[in-house]
This record gives sequence, structure tokens and C-alpha cells, in this order.
Amino acid sequence: MNSNTTHGLTAYREQDVVASVQAMLEQGNLALPLTAESISFDQYHSGGREAVDRVLDDLNLTASDRLLDVGSGFGGPARIISARSGATVVGVDITTQYVEAAKWLTEQTQQSHRVTFVCSEIGELPREPHFDAALTMHVQMNIEGKSSWYRSIGEHVRPGGRLAIWEICKTSDAELTWPMPWSITGDDSYLATQDDLRSAIEQAGFTTIAWVDDSAWLTQWFSAQVAAGPGNNRGLGLLDNGLQRTMNFAMAFTTGQLTVARAVFTRE
Repeated sequence: MNSNTTHGLTAYREQDVVASVQAMLEQGNLALPLTAESISFDQYHSGGREAVDRVLDDLNLTASDRLLDVGSGFGGPARIISARSGATVVGVDITTQYVEAAKWLTEQTQQSHRVTFVCSEIGELPREPHFDAALTMHVQMNIEGKSSWYRSIGEHVRPGGRLAIWEICKTSDAELTWPMPWSITGDDSYLATQDDLRSAIEQAGFTTIAWVDDSAWLTQWFSAQVAAGPGNNRGLGLLDNGLQRTMNFAMAFTTGQLTVARAVFTRE
């Protein structure tokens, strides 16, 4: 996950991530070389690959396009999107361990010529050449100044380029049960309502094409994950206290405290 204000986040400090990834591959008896489709634990967001499919249609990418994936995590969305669209993808994230794991996995899927990762704040990333599109998936929950952050993203996107989001929002100021995937105690969580998030992105210089509340779909997805049992998502082992954080997250959806917004914009 990436931010221009997230130094010191406590939720993204897992250690030896590459070693953990390698151990998971061995446990799963996955033969090398891997493919983007054969890895099941690299989608560090709710909705898994199915959520990536939903935003991929919104991005409308071609093989000649360049996509900026902001808060790229372990690189799962970047690899899937490039494999399915042919687009070149650059992922940026501030967590060194995640970037190292993303690079290693991308080497194993033989996609390094089209999918690369940079450890950087978005505001410090060189602005040329411009990207045709940008993506954020479960990132802005840690961002206090959302409008200025999305404006920084827009500075990397060509005029008329697209921004797609898959982002968690709150429905009220009621206290959540911590820890959550993006915050251990809530001290570094800056959830917004869907209306406030949309307003912040539009203030950053984007025009809304479509805005969808995908909460009903995601609630069904969580129910299927719970029914399948924790062993269905081995990626939880990559996160400190991953099972508890994910269960709290799922429960907040079930009780209506959280929603998920899927939207696409154009840069003005």
C-alpha cells in the first residue's frame, strides 16, 4: 500500500515475506515457472481475482497501454491485469518487503519485461512518461489527505486517462473492531463515506464515469470464503495475525459498518 503520509504505518511490517512466499509455493507443490493465474495468495485485497476482473473491465486497457498500480502490495493485480490485457504495469508501494516479494513472484511468472515494481511514495515517483491509466485497490483507508493524494496520482496520468478504484468506505463513525487488514489499532485509519471519497477524487481533477456500491457482491464473496474455511486462503499466512484481521473485516461488512466502492474516472 502506498501513501504520501504513511510513514510509520504499523499494519504493513511483515518480515521475511519472500521466504514466506517461497514456503507457500513449496507447500502448494506449484511447479516453476509459475503463471499469474496459478498463484492463489497474492491478492492483498478483498474480492480476490474476481475483484480484479471487475476493475479490469473499467480500465478498458489495450496491449499498448501503461497502467500505474498505486499500493501494489504483492503484485497480484498487476500480474493478472498484464496477463489478461497485455498492458505494461508499474506497481508502486512504500513497503519494501512487499515490493521485494512482488518482484520475486513476477520473475517466477516471467512477466518482468511488462510488470515492474518501485518502492516509493507516489509523490516522489518521476512524472514522465505519463500513464494511460491508474488503479487503487484498498489503499486510501490509510490516507488522511485523500484529495491531495489522488491529485498526486493524477499528475502521473495523461489527460483523458482513466482511474479505477476498488476502495473500502465507512457508513458511520461507529468504532470498528480492530485489528483490520490496513490498521492494527485504528490510529492510522482514515475511512471516509462513499460520498466523501467520491467528492475527494473529483476535487483532485477526475470526472466520474461510473460509481457502483459493490457491497452486496463482496458480502457474498466473504460468505463463500468463510464457508470454505481459513485453509482456502493461504495468503493469510503472509500477514501478522492475518486470520483475525480478515475475520474482523468480514464481520464489519456483514453488519453494514463497511462498504466497498468500485468506480472509474477520467482525468480532466
